[in-house]
Amino acid sequence: MTSVSIVIPAYNEEKRIASTLVSYASYFPDYEILVEMDGCTDKTADIVREVEKEYKNIRHIEYEEKLGKGAGTVRGIIASKGDIVGFTDADGSVSPADFSRLINAIEEGADCAIASRRMKNSSVRGRSFLRNFLGRSFNLLVRLLFRLPYKDTQCGGKAGRGEILREAAKEIKVGGFAFDINLLYLIKRDGHDIAEIPVSWTACYDSKVNLAKTPAKMLISILWLRLFFSPFKPMLRRQPSAVSQ
Repeated sequence: MTSVSIVIPAYNEEKRIASTLVSYASYFPDYEILVEMDGCTDKTADIVREVEKEYKNIRHIEYEEKLGKGAGTVRGIIASKGDIVGFTDADGSVSPADFSRLINAIEEGADCAIASRRMKNSSVRGRSFLRNFLGRSFNLLVRLLFRLPYKDTQCGGKAGRGEILREAAKEIKVGGFAFDINLLYLIKRDGHDIAEIPVSWTACYDSKVNLAKTPAKMLISILWLRLFFSPFKPMLRRQPSAVSQ
């Protein structure tokens, strides 16, 4: 039987982590649900431990320092045990039912599968015009810089064969919200196929994305990443501070 691990990074998610964990752990009783926590200053860790007592397929890893979403997810991937490994956001914007479609795609032969809000059969609820505009603009830039032919690289749901994701995770160079680009670039570079799967996505109204700062950080990250994977790599003396956040 194929084993599956689902990584859920959680930083100060006391308001919603319980509902997300319960929904995923009960929908996937035979899957490992791995919660990655880092630098939490609220009751997230306590809540996770309480839910763990009820659902034996949940386990957690915890770090005292704040790593950031990307770096935390990477550590979760590396710590996972499944033949198939996926990760999703703690806000539950991608439902377990939709996430199962990614797992199905892997079981049917894909090396990697990513959730998409921009496919023909996708459904998006509650996303503002500004977020939608910024997302489409960012996607266009990613297509131009990295030749990644996907309509949505940033949706919070991805899965792949465990050995492929764990190997790619070890090479990740950026730790912020742009780490998805880094991961997909490495997977595609190594000749693996990536399926894009339409999902029903619901916006979270308590998002940690700061529209005044995050887009600039992501821009710096992907420009740095593009240079890293280019003949101009020797020009890079160090990773910019925005990349690690």
